[in-house]
Amino acid sequence: KYLEDYPLDSFTELSREARIAFWINLYNASVLRMILEEYPVKSITEIPAVFEVKTIRAIDEYFSLADLMNEVLRKGFRDERILTALVSGRMDSPRLLNEAFTSERLDEQLERAAHEFCEHESLNLIKSGSKKIFLSSLFHIFSGDFLLNYSGSREARYSEQESALISFLLHHIKDP
Repeated sequence: KYLEDYPLDSFTELSREARIAFWINLYNASVLRMILEEYPVKSITEIPAVFEVKTIRAIDEYFSLADLMNEVLRKGFRDERILTALVSGRMDSPRLLNEAFTSERLDEQLERAAHEFCEHESLNLIKSGSKKIFLSSLFHIFSGDFLLNYSGSREARYSEQESALISFLLHHIKDP
């Protein structure tokens, strides 16, 4: 409710970090609210058109979950770590941090979300020795988002997107 009622004139004065934290918190709170309103459901995907319907009010506009994720966060801020901070209400989703995102701690919180997501073995599994990597569907769906900050030199056997994903993973796991 607080995020939905945030005044537009105050919003325009926020720093980039504060705006990112605002939108991540609004997205995650909206996912939780939608699941609780429809409870009991086994998955958010049981809720008809849950990602497309514009039911989220913020700064005098209405948004859908897809709008917040794709237009506002992914295109507006271009930081692939944000994807690891957004819960989807599905088992293969990044986990919800036990705190709200804040402008003061945003970089540390995004790094923690990325590390936790990449290290989560039921979502991403690297079988050393067998040369096999099993990745979350998040990496498959949004693979192009990782090109901005993680593309560069690559081995011929990997596509540019595959190399970017591997670079992101290596950067965010404890034992590359």
